[in-house]
Amino acid sequence: MSLSKRHPRARPWRVDVGRALGAVVVTVQGDLTAANSSALGDNLRDLIEGQGNMFLVVDLRSATVADVRSVDVLVAARRSLEDRGGRFLLSGPQPEATPILDAAGLVDIVEVHPQRRHHPTIAGGPRQSSALDSSGSSGT
Repeated sequence: MSLSKRHPRARPWRVDVGRALGAVVVTVQGDLTAANSSALGDNLRDLIEGQGNMFLVVDLRSATVADVRSVDVLVAARRSLEDRGGRFLLSGPQPEATPILDAAGLVDIVEVHPQRRHHPTIAGGPRQSSALDSSGSSGT
């Protein structure tokens, strides 16, 4: 899946969703702001509640967390998944994101992996992905 949007004065953002060795890997690129955090939340809710996925890794290596609402979306996804007995990992947040993640208590409640290659479940292996248009529907 892929979802792209532009926000004034923000880097274009994109969300790619793939599968790697039993995990759903959600790769966020660009600025994650209040304007696009609801779309990310919708996608995470669908992956957890709609599709029943039990292991999500949100890869933030190429993302800038620029808003408290985006952090709230991550916390809500983590709670929803763990309430179902699943596992939620946050991978590779940029150093500049650490203060906002820490202030929200996210660093303490979510397993944070600085680099994806250090996580054995998603390192290497085949990866499948699909695309979404900006409305969130399948474009393929």
